[in-house]
Amino acid sequence: GIRDRYVTGVQTCALPISADVRVQQGTADPGFPRVTEEFSRFRQRDAAFPFERLPATAKVADRAAFAQMQRYLYNRYNGVTVMRTLRSDGHAFDCIPLSQQPGLRGVDRVAPPPSTGPSGSGARKPPRAAENAACNEGTVPLERIGIEELAKASSLRDFLAKRPAHGGRASMAPEAAASDGHYYASVFADTEDSPIGGAGADISLWSPTFRSSNDYMSISQIWLFGESASRQQQTLEVGWQLRPSYRDWGNKSITFIYSTQDGYNATGCHNLECGDFVQIVSGNVLGTPYAANRYSASNGEQTLLSVEYQRDSGGNWWLALDGTWIGYYKAALYSGDLATGNSAIVLSAGGEILANDHTPSTPMG
Repeated sequence: GIRDRYVTGVQTCALPISADVRVQQGTADPGFPRVTEEFSRFRQRDAAFPFERLPATAKVADRAAFAQMQRYLYNRYNGVTVMRTLRSDGHAFDCIPLSQQPGLRGVDRVAPPPSTGPSGSGARKPPRAAENAACNEGTVPLERIGIEELAKASSLRDFLAKRPAHGGRASMAPEAAASDGHYYASVFADTEDSPIGGAGADISLWSPTFRSSNDYMSISQIWLFGESASRQQQTLEVGWQLRPSYRDWGNKSITFIYSTQDGYNATGCHNLECGDFVQIVSGNVLGTPYAANRYSASNGEQTLLSVEYQRDSGGNWWLALDGTWIGYYKAALYSGDLATGNSAIVLSAGGEILANDHTPSTPMG
């Protein structure tokens, strides 16, 4: 029961029904969600995958942890309508109705974007290749996750965490960087006690070369963080990340967002892996690599990714990428500093690395 409540808190069902989803066809019962044949095959295989058949590379702790992962996937997909599927660098993104994404389940309306546009410099090049760049209007891409991917983590909580379990509690304090194996090169903004209603940066877009399996993670991002009403760290994060061993993200940097409401302990997820973020655009903008010419080159052309958060009048934190409002983190997630946009919010920008042996060896973008 406790494990199920945790899963439901992370992500509720789109439609809590017990019947199997039906393949999209003219004679399908309109009362049931419709999916493509390919997606139906994926779910049928995934849902029936037994614990005993996990490969030797699986790290899931035990049967109970495996069952929790299966419940998470049930909540993620049960009742979802799949219109079509985008493919990007070997990854599948299923186009589902905007209202069925995890962040809008049980929510009766979508917040309107801020009345003012993003203040960043905007896109210098198209952010994506034209092929499979977007879902149909009114739908959003939901990255496909399978049980074998989840089972590469010891638990669902470890899978959703930005940092592996051995990393310990994260801290943005520079003097604490080496204590948990994370190393930073970052700047902090002094707002002279002025409240912060938004922040952004133009980030140099790189895809560093990892030289060995010891290299775990390289990130360039901005952080907005403050304390909750119970004095726990809360963050808003956006940037690019190279992390090949996570979700088979591959050997190219991808755009990511992340937020935690309790100091990375029990909350937080990337992109649309939980119900925290609401995406409003149909573009495939989160979790996907860029076209080869969008990455900066040593002694060559330097390219930038414009990122920005802005708080609206209702307390939602809106995200802009390359001058376009992508979506928002819901106001109800936060308390304390981020809930009020006060002067205690800290803005930081820079890079972060982590190697499996906790040495400062991984290249930082």
